[in-house]
Amino acid sequence: MTYNNNKKYDLFDDLQRNLSNVVDTIINHPYIHALEKKQIRKDKLEIFVCEQFHIIANDKRNFAFMISKTSNDAASKLFID
Repeated sequence: MTYNNNKKYDLFDDLQRNLSNVVDTIINHPYIHALEKKQIRKDKLEIFVCEQFHIIANDKRNFAFMISKTSNDAASKLFID
């Protein structure tokens, strides 16, 4: 990330730019293209879906843990949202 001293630094512009790069990477990922072309076998897709289910369940459990450890409402709201 580079900063231009002549312009006001805008954190939100950088965040938006970085997030748009992430979105572009996801949208243009070969796996997504293979899904669109129906080149992923059903059994492989089922594995992916099950893995995502467990990841999300663990994330929810970890967020609940983090909420219980936060010292203020702003921090807990971050994990709740």
